[in-house]
Amino acid sequence: MGSKNGEPTTTTAPARRGPGRPVEEGLADRRRRQLVEAAFTVFAERGYHNSGITEIMQEAKLGRGTFYLYFQNKREILDSVLDYIIEQILSAIGAQTDPSALRTKADFEQFFRSVAARLFDLLDENPDLTTVVIRNGTIDEAITARMLSLADAFAATITVFVHQGVATGVLDPDVDAAAVAHGLTGFAIGGLLRGVRGDFTPSERERYVDTAVAVFSAFARDTAKATT
Repeated sequence: MGSKNGEPTTTTAPARRGPGRPVEEGLADRRRRQLVEAAFTVFAERGYHNSGITEIMQEAKLGRGTFYLYFQNKREILDSVLDYIIEQILSAIGAQTDPSALRTKADFEQFFRSVAARLFDLLDENPDLTTVVIRNGTIDEAITARMLSLADAFAATITVFVHQGVATGVLDPDVDAAAVAHGLTGFAIGGLLRGVRGDFTPSERERYVDTAVAVFSAFARDTAKATT
């Protein structure tokens, strides 16, 4: 406290967050994401059964009590880890392409090649994605069902593009869109599993993609409906 013109003056200290004040905006989402990514890393390295909450919190560099603000137990965070994996895989499939932009057989062939490239790039950059699925995908019936639903979600995304092929005339209207989509899904999953095992040379990977594209091309036509 000082004085100015004989009047007392005070210095105001910077405001600090006290009890009851709102926390930083977005902090909860970031903390939750931090925990999920830490659990993903730990499960990939140690496996679900050999991992504990202590190891997850050490990887996250957070206090153990923080875990229970977001998850009840280790099994619950595994669900969020699988959500994290599914999000990345499905994003690699079709998030970057508008189905309506595909009008010709060549467009569709290029799209499926780009999907394969993105999936293999994802595997190369994040090999732990499939490691976690393979090591932890059969923990219990609920997890196994979720892994099977991932294949269904993959196929559903591809089905949207197959229907676009029918709409443009690239595919015959009588084609079984679901069957084509599931066939391509099988190629994708098989390719990812081979990639995990490390038995794909660059040339073998290229031939594998060529074969997958040929499955689609077998049903496709070179002419498409005229656009207006």
